[in-house]
Amino acid sequence: PTADAVQAVVAFDDGSTACDVLIVNAAGGQLASSLCATASRLSDDEWILELMPEAALRYVQVDVPGWRASDNYFDVAARLPRQVRLTRHGGGDEPTGTVGSIDLRTRTPIRRSA
Repeated sequence: PTADAVQAVVAFDDGSTACDVLIVNAAGGQLASSLCATASRLSDDEWILELMPEAALRYVQVDVPGWRASDNYFDVAARLPRQVRLTRHGGGDEPTGTVGSIDLRTRTPIRRSA
């Protein structure tokens, strides 16, 4: 294959977007953690979680107790950022949790932007 993944992004007139990724060449074995997960505050009840993988990852799962992710169990392309909105759902002041994938050996802790 000439690529590990193909990403399609649709931009709507209202400024919103939709994104989907198709993994065409999955990693052969589980990778050491190659994912950066950073949360940035939008408001008291909403944060943006930006994921930046070094490799294409399948079935990415966001686990943030007390917060609802706008998307979960999705694929991401290598070196292309993916944003997920986190909305407070009984959680604390800041989202705390991890991000994992069937292609990663360990889960990645979510860090907050400076």
